[in-house]
Amino acid sequence: MHPPGTFWKDNLGLPINDNEETQSIIDVNVEGFAREGYYLTGVELYIDSIMHSRVSDLEISLQHNDVSQTLVYHVADQGENFLWTKLSDEAARIITDGTAPFSGDYKPYEPLSAFNGMNPNGEWTLAIVDNVPGHSGTLHAWGIKPMFEKVFSIDGPYTGNSDKKVQLFQNVPNPFTGTTTITWLSELSGQTVLKVYNLNGQEITTLINKNLAPGKHSVQFDGSRLGKGVYYYQLRVGDFIQTKKCIVM
Repeated sequence: MHPPGTFWKDNLGLPINDNEETQSIIDVNVEGFAREGYYLTGVELYIDSIMHSRVSDLEISLQHNDVSQTLVYHVADQGENFLWTKLSDEAARIITDGTAPFSGDYKPYEPLSAFNGMNPNGEWTLAIVDNVPGHSGTLHAWGIKPMFEKVFSIDGPYTGNSDKKVQLFQNVPNPFTGTTTITWLSELSGQTVLKVYNLNGQEITTLINKNLAPGKHSVQFDGSRLGKGVYYYQLRVGDFIQTKKCIVM
């Protein structure tokens, strides 16, 4: 029986040949996902199963929208097969240190959290490359489980009477692991407050709280001590309020 909430492809029988890429696509459709307050906060990948005579030959990646993450890359063990393998960022063991036949929970080579914050609907592509000659195999089944959380809304309307504008930009880089830069362009002068919140709407830090002149402004946000996941930064300039989402990997 498949885990609840998973999207699955069974009985594939797709050959995995030397120096070729094998692809399988799952079309995810989470009804009502776009409703306000829900965001993708995690992904789990299930490999059930890949029968292959030397799994150390394989490079396995997951692709969605414009993001591609390598989840399995030249594992040390040269044995056979993936049998009911779950890849999760929360697992204790990394896949490169596992033992064939691979079964149970493993942390992927690159984190699945790169997909956090995306709309899960649409095509997810599992790509398998066998780039070492001499062995072959078959992809039989795999699945993906998107996970969601309802977040506390901290957005506010623009209530001022001024026809001037304030534009808050997406932080760069995003997702990020250490520091990121938050930039905004303001035609207003006045008290400027920039705060960061977690998914529950709890304040994490105040990045700026002072009177600023009109112009372009930037500030560094250090997220190295935060847990991975989705956070929000909110800018207030006078009566103007705008919020954007960022992702700590």
